[in-house]
Amino acid sequence: MALTLVSQNSCVKKITETANKIATTGSMTANAGGKSYKAGAARATRLTKSLSISGTDAGSDEKMELTLDNYSTGKTQYTIESMTNMAYYNDDKDKSHHALYGEVVLENAGDKSAKGTFSFTTTDSLKVTGGNFDVSWE
Repeated sequence: MALTLVSQNSCVKKITETANKIATTGSMTANAGGKSYKAGAARATRLTKSLSISGTDAGSDEKMELTLDNYSTGKTQYTIESMTNMAYYNDDKDKSHHALYGEVVLENAGDKSAKGTFSFTTTDSLKVTGGNFDVSWE
């Protein structure tokens, strides 16, 4: 039992040390099902090999999130599917729309910032198009 606790504590510490701080500046916009979406706040969280970018509109409770596995710096294209690179949109009625397929293109990505475009179609046929994000983190 003691060995398990030490092992878990080591893993938690390593994850904590690896994770970067949440973005201090950022933007995210898109068209979700024909409706304009603009996040009031956008942020990024980066672990060693993954990047999560999310935007929230506090006024309408809408949220959009992209999760990219095997994040690398430079211009990179990711295919959205349901296992490693994922996306979802929560609308203003608190309904969650999970991506079935789509893409994210990182136009400019580094150790502390990412800028790109995205689009995806959800499992309930909602189309998210014209997506843009620009985030930086410490």
